[in-house]
Amino acid sequence: IQRRRVDAAMQMLAREKASIIDVALQVGFVSPAHFARVFRSVTGRNPSDYRREFGLDTKSVPSPCTSRRPAP
Repeated sequence: IQRRRVDAAMQMLAREKASIIDVALQVGFVSPAHFARVFRSVTGRNPSDYRREFGLDTKSVPSPCTSRRPAP
């Protein structure tokens, strides 16, 4: 199951500009840290490095999970 999730994440990371956190959640991981560990164990590199190979900037799209509005 984890291999299928990583395969789906690899496709998303190569094609979409969604944040790595969003990709992790969309493919079924609850923890982005666990996703990164599993991704690295399967592919030999971390999700950010994998995405950079395709010229997609991971910092260009903020994750709604991590976006914070300043307090009024």
